[in-house]
Amino acid sequence: MQTLHWLTWVLDSAATKGWCVEYGCTTCGTQEFRWTLKQRLTQDDAAPMLRQPHLELNMPHHLQRQRVEFDSDECRRLLDQLYQLADPGALSCERTSYPDPLTVWQEAIISIERECRSVLGHDETDSIASAYLSSYAHEIIERDQGRRFERARKRQQNLLANSPDRSAASLAARQREHGKRLARKHQRDKELIDLGEVRYGTDCSCPELFRKLHTDGLLGGFWH
Repeated sequence: MQTLHWLTWVLDSAATKGWCVEYGCTTCGTQEFRWTLKQRLTQDDAAPMLRQPHLELNMPHHLQRQRVEFDSDECRRLLDQLYQLADPGALSCERTSYPDPLTVWQEAIISIERECRSVLGHDETDSIASAYLSSYAHEIIERDQGRRFERARKRQQNLLANSPDRSAASLAARQREHGKRLARKHQRDKELIDLGEVRYGTDCSCPELFRKLHTDGLLGGFWH
């Protein structure tokens, strides 16, 4: 029988029990998921592979409102375990079943990596990851970082587009363009009046001149 690594069991449990695994969740703090991670992490030295992954760990009620924290050593061990995870599609059919493994697994992997990065910093986290560049977890994390970079780039572009300096410059450009359109309109009206006065005399009012020009089909060239 194939055994399941303890972290695999935790991710399976998150899926089957509906635990929140979102990094930085301000509603629940992902307490159940974080507490179970920490409990299994403390058992890892004695039992890195669990032959009874179905054993239950229930978070004590009095701890549910206390944020679960990880120290530097725990984060290093978590990352080491994280990058050794197998692709969930390659595991035995004897493993725990759940409706949508990939979504939960990917969100949980990202959550663990971001938590460790917040504790260890970018340099150490990247140094640990560099030994597992072909791992399943690294692929997931790389895709997530790419998406977050793209979102950050778009936010920056929006901020620049809506900055006071850019807005003032945009307003000035629109005002200049509006001034140019008004100047063209005034020039066109002057040319129409001059043409009308030449053809129909100076006694006609402007509206009357325009009506006659329109009737004679002479306005078309002035609207381009």
